[in-house]
Amino acid sequence: FLATSSFEYFPGLPIYRSNDLVNWRLLGNAMDRQSQVELRGLKSSDGVYAPTLRFHQGTFYLVTTVVGGCGHIIITTDDPAGPWSDPIRVAGPGFDPDLFFDDDGSVYFSREDIGGYGIRQQRIDPTTGTLLGEERVIWAGLEDPLCEAPPLYRIDGSYYLLVAEGGTHRGHMVVIARSNHPSGPFESCPDNPILTHRNRVLHEIQATGHGDLVQASDGTWWMVFLAIRTNGAYHHLGRETFIAPLEWTPDGWPVINRGEAITANLENADSGRGTSVWPALNERFDGSSLSPELNFRRNNDSRRFERSDTGSILLYGGPDGIETVQGAPFLGARQRAFEAVGTTRLRLRSPGGAGGLVVLMNESHYYALLLTRTEEGEPSIRFRRRIGSILTNEPVLQPYDGDEATFRVVATKDWYRFDVLDESGETDSDMEQTPRAESRLLSTEVAGGFTGVYIGMMCERGSCEFEWFSLTHG
Repeated sequence: FLATSSFEYFPGLPIYRSNDLVNWRLLGNAMDRQSQVELRGLKSSDGVYAPTLRFHQGTFYLVTTVVGGCGHIIITTDDPAGPWSDPIRVAGPGFDPDLFFDDDGSVYFSREDIGGYGIRQQRIDPTTGTLLGEERVIWAGLEDPLCEAPPLYRIDGSYYLLVAEGGTHRGHMVVIARSNHPSGPFESCPDNPILTHRNRVLHEIQATGHGDLVQASDGTWWMVFLAIRTNGAYHHLGRETFIAPLEWTPDGWPVINRGEAITANLENADSGRGTSVWPALNERFDGSSLSPELNFRRNNDSRRFERSDTGSILLYGGPDGIETVQGAPFLGARQRAFEAVGTTRLRLRSPGGAGGLVVLMNESHYYALLLTRTEEGEPSIRFRRRIGSILTNEPVLQPYDGDEATFRVVATKDWYRFDVLDESGETDSDMEQTPRAESRLLSTEVAGGFTGVYIGMMCERGSCEFEWFSLTHG
């Protein structure tokens, strides 16, 4: 089982399951009720950070931090597919919390210190969130006290502390230390950092760090960690979850991927496990619930979203456009590969309406193909680019005969191409242009943030009806 960050998107905290560590099925989202988390008003890339998933005596525990919101929380379940409990609050600053259940019944809560003073630890009652005893600094940093992500383990009688250092970008790395007590003092591994690509500046995979360990049922050890797939100097798919094999030296220190560079196909793993392929999303909106892969930006407002009687969904625009923190109603899915195709069909249901297909990094960095209608009833299709302070609205089909359209975006490593499709599924021959826009302008290096690009549906004004949405990768 695997849990990942979800930041400002809702529902959040996706939970995945795998039987081979390669093919992962999305079970659902641990935070899928409005009562569990409040994300409205949070900045892009704030929200739900860095969950730690643990299993103890029949219960699954998720501990995480809602940055910019309520802080540290714990939620629990006996079934990872849900439902998960309402949150238990844990007091204190920082983020990247960890829960460690020791054999004597003690439970330890470790976290990053927001002031940059190392890793702090305290005992905790996980059923109430009450912190117990004295807080102490257990790791002051190998190179810099601004360190984070401190999972703790007991392996073969020793306590191992795994820590992320070097920031979260190209200097990211994983270090490890061990002790005979969960609170230290900790001895640093002589080969630290045990994982980093900071000295492989031309490698496609960068920012390797923020790890967690797991032993598979066949006895093999693995590390999951964050990294980015770059396109030259840029990356727009966000921080992703990677996995690599781990072996132990005779003196009890881990070696990741035999000390070789991390690759996308585990060429050093000798595992025969292959490479995963993400399944297509084809949402027809004809079920009682949405695909768990679909997310709103922040909590969905019931006044802005409903199901129609005809098996479609309705999004209602309002005073908040997409360029505000609250934002226009948006529903979409994360882009998971450089090559992707997103398609939707929509209908304007009100005069003065506007909605369409959006490729979104944040409120000030996005591309949108929009079907619009003036208050006088004049329809048109326009392409919008928003990159920081630069905004353009370019005609694609104007005037346009009708109040419904099928839109498609085709993503390659460098570009997004937008199409209006006719009834046969071909590009409409009346298009005045086929808009293209650069992927690098939606990258973290330009736009900031952690999440990577989302592709989805948006209603900016009036009411918009969406019949279906699909997103395929590769």
